Amino acid sequence: MASPRDFAGSYAFSGVRVEGAATLDRLHWGDGSFETARPVTVRGQATLSNKQDDWEGEGMGDVGRFPEGRIKHLKSAFRFKGGVVWDGNADQRGPGSIHVAAGTVLEDHNTKGTLEVDTTNQRVYRPTEVAVASFLNEGRYEKTGAGQTVIVSALKNRGTVRVVDAGTLTLAGAADNRGRLEAVRSRLVVYGPLAQHAQGPEGGRLAGSSHAVDDGVLVFNLGTARSGRGPALIQAIGQGTRIELKGAGARIATAWFGSDVDALSQLGANDGELVLLDGARLDSNQSFRQGSSLTIGRGSLLRVADFSQYSELGAGGEATWLSGTLEARDILLSRGSLGAGAAGEAAEGTLRTEHLGFAGAHLLLDIDSAELYDRLFITGRVDLDGELRVDFGDAGPTLGTFRFLTAEGGVAGSFDRLVSSLDPSAYRLTAFYGADHVELKVPPCRASDLCADGAVPGRHGSLDAPPQGTRLRAGAA
Repeated sequence: MASPRDFAGSYAFSGVRVEGAATLDRLHWGDGSFETARPVTVRGQATLSNKQDDWEGEGMGDVGRFPEGRIKHLKSAFRFKGGVVWDGNADQRGPGSIHVAAGTVLEDHNTKGTLEVDTTNQRVYRPTEVAVASFLNEGRYEKTGAGQTVIVSALKNRGTVRVVDAGTLTLAGAADNRGRLEAVRSRLVVYGPLAQHAQGPEGGRLAGSSHAVDDGVLVFNLGTARSGRGPALIQAIGQGTRIELKGAGARIATAWFGSDVDALSQLGANDGELVLLDGARLDSNQSFRQGSSLTIGRGSLLRVADFSQYSELGAGGEATWLSGTLEARDILLSRGSLGAGAAGEAAEGTLRTEHLGFAGAHLLLDIDSAELYDRLFITGRVDLDGELRVDFGDAGPTLGTFRFLTAEGGVAGSFDRLVSSLDPSAYRLTAFYGADHVELKVPPCRASDLCADGAVPGRHGSLDAPPQGTRLRAGAA
């Protein structure tokens, strides 16, 4: 449906009318009308375009003279199954609907917005709008280009809505996001009501959705707090919810009287998955309960008032992975695990705290080589308890002594058990406790050692001091 020029050099818009349902191998919809009364399914590539450069070259009247030819009027249901490329040069409107099927990508290439003539007869660009009856995305909606796009329609997202190095994408209608929202060096605004945010006794809870921000900004409009004072915020990350912040500029905000307010500034609970990577920073003035999965990557910081690890849901599996910095006045690990780096990845982590207490949790230690192994640095005092679990990975055992924990405020207590991935009949693992550090010694088992069935000394004042009564079991449990 191209738009040939008429004999006078101006545009003459063509059109196609289909009375029944249509199934197309491909669709190229240019500056013309596509009249449909029944559902349309496009199995292959769909291209939606408007020749904006030609409008700019026409006389002033042309833009206003043919508004209907510039707007994509969707009068029935459109199901896209093979990819969509849309230049974003004009609106999509009408009583119809848009369905982006699973495995399909809708590319929004909006570079300038929609061209109009204002009341002074000047050409201006405004945000391009999608205003249809409903919009279901089960694939991926990906926006690029500097123009602004506003989806006025109610949006059900079961796939991914992604904005990459682009102008703002605004979801102005009601949003039901059971998929993933991504803002990559861009601004993504969810201005309509969000089905996954609910106000409860503990405050605002975000549940059943995924959000990733890479040096960009994701903005919600969460409304007013139940107290009537200030904006509603996200106080809890619920089950089935993932929040990932990547980069120093990554933020999640809520709109409040024309300003962006940090939506996570009172975050107090995580029952989903919270990930901070590549210098991301999250500051909360609340005590924080870590009840599921937490990753603080290299260069990243989580700062809270106090920190405790346990699940109120009884789900188990609480895990904190640390290769950045966790800062809290007091850190208490009642359940689950603490490990530097990520699972199977050796790294260094820092805990800025007056006190770190193990009260039933276990410490994970990965040793990849004599130089590469997990290290934890604590600025305050540490009270040890629970298990020390050592994993040597696929490369096999590395012999030697490994100082894996250093606490400037001193070390008290000891691990109840020491378990590892090594054959207990071949290697004897022993933990040695100094005044401000803990080391793991990994020698081969000698014939005189009680490696497989016997207990071995586990607490020493130093490497050369005699045993002091606390004993650990060597090898695997």
